[in-house]
Amino acid sequence: MESLYLAIPDLHGRSDIAKNVVAVLETIQAKNVVFLGDMVDRKEDPLGVVRAISQGKERNPSWVVLQGNHESMALEAYEGGLPLDEENSIFKICTPAEIEECCKIFSALPVFYETDHLFFTHGGIDASYDLPYGEIPRSELLWTYGVHQNYIGKVVVRGHEIFERPTEFLNNIATQTASWCDNSPFCISILSNSPRERKLLGWIEVELTGTNDVNLVVLDPVGEKRQKVGP
Repeated sequence: MESLYLAIPDLHGRSDIAKNVVAVLETIQAKNVVFLGDMVDRKEDPLGVVRAISQGKERNPSWVVLQGNHESMALEAYEGGLPLDEENSIFKICTPAEIEECCKIFSALPVFYETDHLFFTHGGIDASYDLPYGEIPRSELLWTYGVHQNYIGKVVVRGHEIFERPTEFLNNIATQTASWCDNSPFCISILSNSPRERKLLGWIEVELTGTNDVNLVVLDPVGEKRQKVGP
């Protein structure tokens, strides 16, 4: 278990998903957890998402929460004294005290996290594919869709781009980011932090249809093995 990491993609104001995901992670006592950013905007309860994740991290200090491009936009707007014109932005639906609460949290979030064999970030890597990680511009890590084909570093684990299921490519893993907008089962990607070539081992699938059922999907050379775990 110490070599496994769990990646949580974009939640975009879906506090119902965020609370379920935190509950699942705590039920299985997950230690190596990385939230990939974009907690806010789009849907109706960005504050609920921020609080659910922040409170989960307080109880589980080993969890990592990254900044996404939407947290970055909110922080820039707050520091510049300008409201952010995004659907269900915290500037539109939160009180001044709640906005300050969120932006204080956002300001402390890193834009990437790396292990021995994995590199987690919200967006991707393109023009700076041959630079050391610390020299890649923040804007590139936050806003890029995909990873340059010539990149040969640690496997990049990313959110941001809409995918209907976790997908492994040659040099990166796209997490499943569609749940917040289409109500499909939310997938917590299970990743191997080992030298093995394949890094995406499967995912924990949380149903969003009212049942809150949880399935475990394990990938093998033949295909998928699906097991219902329970509510």
